[in-house]
Amino acid sequence: MVALSKLVYDDFAGYKAGFEKGMIEIGCMAHARRKFFDLHMANKSQLAEQALHSIGGLYEVADAAGE
Repeated sequence: MVALSKLVYDDFAGYKAGFEKGMIEIGCMAHARRKFFDLHMANKSQLAEQALHSIGGLYEVADAAGE
């Protein structure tokens, strides 16, 4: 059985070769949230606004779990 490596990364191109070899990319919610925030600020996107509210809900759950 092969152990799979997982990596949270910030889109540094040097990591992409690892993903091609089976490394699993784990996304960062702060980076994902920023993309939705930028989209909402630029275009007043309602979908981006919904995503921001959903991500905020996830942050609330994470905060509550840490208490």
